[in-house]
Amino acid sequence: MCILARAGMSISWWAEAAHASNYIYNRFPHRALGCTPFELWYGHKPNLANLRVWGCLAYVHLQKDQREEPKHGAHTKALHIHCLS
Repeated sequence: MCILARAGMSISWWAEAAHASNYIYNRFPHRALGCTPFELWYGHKPNLANLRVWGCLAYVHLQKDQREEPKHGAHTKALHIHCLS
C-alpha cells in the first residue's frame, strides 16, 4: 500500500496499484534468473521508456468530438496509474 500512500490515493485503487507493481517487478532483473522475467517470456529486453511515477499528474489528449465544452483545450488533467507496454 506504500504506492498508494506516496501518490496520496485511496485504498479503492489497490487493484491498479497491484497491477502496476507487478508490471514493474517483471521488468527488473532477478538474481536467481540472471535476467528479467520479461526477457525469459518474450526473448528480448523490456522497454522501460514508458515507466512513469505512479499517481503523478498526466495529461490526456481529447479529440474535438470528445470535448464537452468548446472552451476546453485539447488536453485535460488526469492521474497516471498504468504502465502501458
